[in-house]
Amino acid sequence: MDVNGDVAGRLSVIEPLTGPEGYTPDTLETRTARNLRVCKQVFMVFAVSLCHLSLAAIAMWPNTALSDLRRDNTTMYGNAISLTSTEMDMLGSLVPAGSVPGTCLGAIFVSSIGRRRSIMVLLLPTVVGWGMIAFAVNPAMILFGSGDHLF
Repeated sequence: MDVNGDVAGRLSVIEPLTGPEGYTPDTLETRTARNLRVCKQVFMVFAVSLCHLSLAAIAMWPNTALSDLRRDNTTMYGNAISLTSTEMDMLGSLVPAGSVPGTCLGAIFVSSIGRRRSIMVLLLPTVVGWGMIAFAVNPAMILFGSGDHLF
């Protein structure tokens, strides 16, 4: 048998790549399980994108917030919030100060529970911080929210 016949003989033995007998994609994963998996993946992509977007928004937020509070200092509830000069300085400095423990906690979480779960865990303080800022009724809530949302 020559080389061409040998190769042709080997190729005729190879079967198409199929699973075991009776295999269909639905037998390994149900439609509900697949939809749940896809929804989890979409949520994780959204959460990671929100983390990056949040970091950019957090970095510039004190500058725009302070100028806006000088012009119109009413909240969603109609309360007037006025910040003293010390509170304005604190608002600008709490954002980087909140990132120090956030970085340490992030490293601990990533090494202990993994990247995916750590993003989900660390997304919660970010949402709580932005919520506190959005629904603030006094300056303390704004200050705590700006320091909290970088954990």
